[in-house]
Amino acid sequence: MNGLDKNKILDEITRFYLESDFLGILSEELSRRLGVEFNELFDFLRELISERNVGIFYTPPFMNPNIIGIDFEPEREQIKRLIDPETQAT
Repeated sequence: MNGLDKNKILDEITRFYLESDFLGILSEELSRRLGVEFNELFDFLRELISERNVGIFYTPPFMNPNIIGIDFEPEREQIKRLIDPETQAT
């Protein structure tokens, strides 16, 4: 798995956050940057969510995805979003 581990994933998420105007990285962009399929990230992201190191933020089409409101959804809902390809964002 390309020497992939959760620290490498967290580093890439953090790098994107610090170098961009956006609060988060789309899951497909994260996959591209790490050179892996999204399903290879799932278990690592699940662990990072459980540790509260990252959060999955889903915005319906009418919301601005660049602004995180008050907080992330509960952990269980975030894990569900990992599974649903229509709502994958990190």
